[in-house]
Amino acid sequence: MEIRTLHRILPIALLLLTIFPSCYKEHKLETVKPTHLITQQKLTQIITDMQLIEAAVEYDKVHGKYHNQLEKEYYHVLSQRYQVSPKQIRESINYYTNQDDVMANIYDKVLSNLSQKQAVLDRKRIIKEAQEQFKQLEKEFRQLNMGGSFREDSIARICFNPII
Repeated sequence: MEIRTLHRILPIALLLLTIFPSCYKEHKLETVKPTHLITQQKLTQIITDMQLIEAAVEYDKVHGKYHNQLEKEYYHVLSQRYQVSPKQIRESINYYTNQDDVMANIYDKVLSNLSQKQAVLDRKRIIKEAQEQFKQLEKEFRQLNMGGSFREDSIARICFNPII
């Protein structure tokens, strides 16, 4: 008798298992648009600066200079710079997070901003290294003492000649 009951229940259970998933709709949490929504462009700049703050905080931690108050001050300055509250930032990020394409676009721009900043830093580092090498060459040249035919600006003209 148990097998008969099982044979009756099994087709019904299989039918229900195939019907219910097809009726299921994927519901994303609908976030209400905040009253003070930060624009995508402004949020991109804010998140870029937040990433720089986080990098500075991590740097300070690694080099033993970290203290919690400094991190709070960084974020306080960020809020003042963009004239937004931490709550507005949180609400705007939450709102845009539910719009996958929008948030992906924001983070693509953040990555681009950070890459541009890195390129500027790299160029500054290269210029600084070139200036240090130039000073070293100038020092070595002076030590050779070329018998008075040396003019101080001659190395500068040679090194920074646009033709070379």
